[in-house]
Amino acid sequence: MATAAEDIRCSRNTNRKRVLMTGTLVMQDGNQQVRIHDISPTGALVSTDANLKAMSEVFLKKLPIWAAAWVAWTEEKNAGLKFYRELSQDEVDSIFHRS
Repeated sequence: MATAAEDIRCSRNTNRKRVLMTGTLVMQDGNQQVRIHDISPTGALVSTDANLKAMSEVFLKKLPIWAAAWVAWTEEKNAGLKFYRELSQDEVDSIFHRS
């Protein structure tokens, strides 16, 4: 059952990169490893075994970026993150080109 902000999914108009990589969600009650399935300058689709709550605030850490976000929706183990600040395309690309 989906929760919260269904319209967020419909309004995706940015170029999402499909990926399969791990990252860390930094939350008020601790850190949780997540699988990142897609990422764009405005948000990300992640999955985790943790029980994420819609509308909660998190940081997505995937070096070299840290992105402040809120959980826009949840569905089973998946969650859509909406970044508070739009990332530049260079910032998104930097997670693929670390030295």
